[in-house]
Amino acid sequence: MPIGYQGSYFIISVVTTILLNTIILIHPMTEKLTMIYWKNEKFWLGKLKEYPEIMTQGESLEELEENLRDAYHEMILEDVPSQYQSKLIAV
Repeated sequence: MPIGYQGSYFIISVVTTILLNTIILIHPMTEKLTMIYWKNEKFWLGKLKEYPEIMTQGESLEELEENLRDAYHEMILEDVPSQYQSKLIAV
C-alpha cells in the first residue's frame, strides 16, 4: 500500500514485517492512531496500538479500518450515563 491519502485519513508511515503490518493514520483534527493488523484464514484482524482494548475484524482491509474507527468512536466518544450498572463476567 503506498503512502498517501486514503479516504479521510492520511497514511504517514507503513511498516511491513512477515507476520504483522502497522499503519499509522492521521485524521484531520484528531489524534494519530496506529492500526496493527494481520490476516487469519478468513478475516483481517486488527487493533489500535494506543488502545489495545479496541480490537475488531473485517472481510477486507477497508472494512477492518472502518470497524476500528467505529469501535474507537463508540468506546472513546460515547458518554457513560452517571447512573450505570456493572457486572463481573467470566471470560
